Amino acid sequence: MSPRRQAPPTLCQTAVVAITGSIGALWAAQFVLELRAGGHVREVRVVMSPSATEFVTPMAMRALSGTEVLSGLFDHEAPLPIGHVQISDNASVMIVMPATANIIGKAANGIADEAVSAAIMAASCPVVFLPNMNDRMWRRAAVQRNVRTLVRDGYHVVPPVAGTVVSTGRTATGGMPHFETVIKAMRKVVRNRRR
Repeated sequence: MSPRRQAPPTLCQTAVVAITGSIGALWAAQFVLELRAGGHVREVRVVMSPSATEFVTPMAMRALSGTEVLSGLFDHEAPLPIGHVQISDNASVMIVMPATANIIGKAANGIADEAVSAAIMAASCPVVFLPNMNDRMWRRAAVQRNVRTLVRDGYHVVPPVAGTVVSTGRTATGGMPHFETVIKAMRKVVRNRRR
């Protein structure tokens, strides 16, 4: 009989995962399941941009997270009356995964024109961005300038790693960090917030 594996300590009660429109949304779906099934958090809330729903459906994210999903600013059937404000209430951390060049630019410039960007602007908890994009986009001066602005404004950014570029099949920087790296970043943010 093999010894029982000890469950990891719970990071926090509630985390918000903000999903945007890139192929990395598939990893975000897996991450939401890992957060919940792995016992890292007790509640996962999900907010999706309209373009994210082209990659993963809100219904799938509801099944994976176990909670209702916010996917629009003006949805009369939204799970919360003022969803973009309330989704981070009592949460310890918000993870923006994947953080596209678009959402990085919006957050850096205070634009809040859909559910994810509005939720970031209204967040009552620390926000961690996980950039995920084509390496050429990642290297652009505008993207790097926006990342520096995010950091100066008090947001947290976990740099992308080498991964397979979907359009070419080759390896380049711009990939989603490994789940363990994300969990470590979350743990650090949550711990620092408690101090």
